Amino acid sequence: MAGNAAAGVSRLVAGTAAVAGALFIVIPRFAFPPCASEGHTVTRCADTAAAEMVLGGLLLAAGLVAPVARRSWVLLAELAALCVALAAAWFLPDVFGYCPSPRMRCHYGMVPAIRFTAGLAAAVLISAAAFRANAADLRGEPS
Repeated sequence: MAGNAAAGVSRLVAGTAAVAGALFIVIPRFAFPPCASEGHTVTRCADTAAAEMVLGGLLLAAGLVAPVARRSWVLLAELAALCVALAAAWFLPDVFGYCPSPRMRCHYGMVPAIRFTAGLAAAVLISAAAFRANAADLRGEPS
C-alpha cells in the first residue's frame, strides 16, 4: 500500500509538471501569442512569452524525470522545486512586463492563462505534498 501511494503521488507530480510545462509552451506560442508574432514591433510581452516557454520546457523535463524518483526526499525536493518554478511563472509577467492595453492578447489571454495554470498546478502539487506527508505520518515513517 505504501508503495502504491508513493507511486501515485509520483505519477501525479509527473503529470502535473508535464501538463503545466506543455501549457506554458503552448499558451504563449499558439493560444495567445504576443503581438510581435503578427508583425508588430517587439514588445515586453514577447520577452515574457519567451521566458514562459523556457520555464515550460524546464517543467516538462521535470515532469519526465519525476517518475524515476524512488526516494521520498527526492520526490519532496522535486515538489518544492516545482512549486518555486510555478511561483516564478506567476511573477514573470510582472518582471518582464506585458502590454498595458486590455485589447491585446497578451493582456487578456496570455497572462491570465499562465497565472491560472500556475495556480492550479501549484495547488495540485501542494495537495500531493500534503497527502504524501500525511501518508508517511500514518505509517509512522519520516516523510
